[in-house]
Amino acid sequence: MTCRKIQIEGESTTIEPTIDRLFEEKVIKSWKTVDDYPHPEELYELDIEFSDEEMDALYDSDMMAMAGDKLFGYPYWVQGVEYPTDENGDLMEMVFQLDSEKNLPFMFGDVGVGHLTQSKNDEKLLTFGWACH
Repeated sequence: MTCRKIQIEGESTTIEPTIDRLFEEKVIKSWKTVDDYPHPEELYELDIEFSDEEMDALYDSDMMAMAGDKLFGYPYWVQGVEYPTDENGDLMEMVFQLDSEKNLPFMFGDVGVGHLTQSKNDEKLLTFGWACH
């Protein structure tokens, strides 16, 4: 898969698709701002420690990364934390999350979730990965 960052302002260029099937173009009309939290596994990487009971309560609460299509925020990890790394070995940051068969008529494996990520060191370096249930 090829990921490209397209500038809205300035001169546009045509990008020829390299896939067999194109999906209908959609326009994002608005966004809803919501609270988003890291996956509980990420809390350890942030040096935040919880007891087993507190972790169980987190998994049962609304304090989780939001599922569905979203711009920025914390990735909704289906199987576990899987940030890609850039050429410096630094973790890449999520730009966009795509949920299976929501706004895109495509299923990532078995009802999976896709993540477009970007390098903190090189804004031109983008990756796309997905995992399924």
